[in-house]
Amino acid sequence: MTLVLTVAGCGGAGNSAEGPAQTTLPSYGTVQSAIGTIVLSSPAFKPGGAMPVRYTCDGAGVSPPLHWRNVPAGTAELLLLAIDLNGGSTGAIQWAVGGLRPSSHGIAAGRLPRGAVVGLNSAGKARWGGICGASGQVQHVAFLFYALSRRLGLKAGFDPALVRSELKGATVAKGLTLATYRRP
Repeated sequence: MTLVLTVAGCGGAGNSAEGPAQTTLPSYGTVQSAIGTIVLSSPAFKPGGAMPVRYTCDGAGVSPPLHWRNVPAGTAELLLLAIDLNGGSTGAIQWAVGGLRPSSHGIAAGRLPRGAVVGLNSAGKARWGGICGASGQVQHVAFLFYALSRRLGLKAGFDPALVRSELKGATVAKGLTLATYRRP
């Protein structure tokens, strides 16, 4: 099952006067300005742009840096999911990070903030999966970011699929950025 994800201001540096942008994503929720939009970006790539080789299976495979702003007051926890949109009907989890502090503003390349926990990716490993894919094929990855009204109490190695049901009642704001990678 897929949903249409609507994000206000998804162009350029995170804001756009052109109105909401839409993309089809696996069933991880719908971002709408009605519930508040977090601006999620990366200094490593433009929204929807090419992911540098360093963050892929053809490079060092380190997790990309991400920055966010507009986290609403009263947020108890932040959660990040990176979904490979080429990974079947539900998308493949590339990375799941929970326990992010609401006062934080980003993740450095290859590092996690203190207190953050990493869930299992679709390969069954608690780490950034790195964008990969078949030679010549363009991979699409969505970085979905959630501000939650309550702490989920996630432990290292949590199952992101089990977290999806918790997101419905706890999400107060969302953010999105996209990246692509074409293997040589």
